Amino acid sequence: MPPQLAPKSTPQEIYYLGRVVRFMGRVYWVKWCNGTHVCLTARQGSSEGIYQPYPMKSFDFNEWTVPLNHPFLSII
Repeated sequence: MPPQLAPKSTPQEIYYLGRVVRFMGRVYWVKWCNGTHVCLTARQGSSEGIYQPYPMKSFDFNEWTVPLNHPFLSII
């Protein structure tokens, strides 16, 4: 069951710094929200850089900007 939100919450109040969210079935942390987009991080390693979304494939990951209305973005 998703957390209950105040009826008039702004996107910045919902997606605050450090908030844990789920995107595409994986857990991420919010770096910032500007009202229309949210920036996610995987927080892996000291540089927050290596992330493996699929076996045997890895890429540099530090920030990922996602629109707030993305169907696979949800708060935990």
